[in-house]
Amino acid sequence: MPRSTLKYCHLSRLVESNNIESHKRDKVIEELNAKLAKYESPDRNSGNSSTPPSKESIKDEAIRRTKTLRKPTDRMLSGQKRHEGTSLKMTQAPDKTEDVSANYCIRCGESLGDWEHSVELDPDFPTVWRNLALGYYGMGDKEKSLRYLTEVEALDNNHQGIRQFRTLIDAEY
Repeated sequence: MPRSTLKYCHLSRLVESNNIESHKRDKVIEELNAKLAKYESPDRNSGNSSTPPSKESIKDEAIRRTKTLRKPTDRMLSGQKRHEGTSLKMTQAPDKTEDVSANYCIRCGESLGDWEHSVELDPDFPTVWRNLALGYYGMGDKEKSLRYLTEVEALDNNHQGIRQFRTLIDAEY
């Protein structure tokens, strides 16, 4: 066999082995790029972006709500060892009682304090008085509801929905 043919065969084998090596490296690079992409652009959720929790997927939300940040220890979950602790006991005759209720409209969730502040700013605006009347009616405070309804009627007797609301309240009393 001539020497040039041997040289050609040897070079051909070298090129073929280099092509195989290059192909293997390309596969490894593709796999590494796929792994890297996971970290460069992770799925967005409320923990790693400005996405609000309401826009998360159900799966992400469940993980976020059930995942604890507390490290497990061998300690007890309660207070000091051999310490009974104290708590307030219920008495048969309390010294005083307080009625505490939420001060927001159950229909729209608006703070009634904000509506009361609006009345202070502009007492001639019937919509504010109407919203206070509806809010206190929804909370079950009929006395305040009637007082605010009277204010609306004094300002504008034909205001939106006032007659129906008056009929509803009058039917209850």
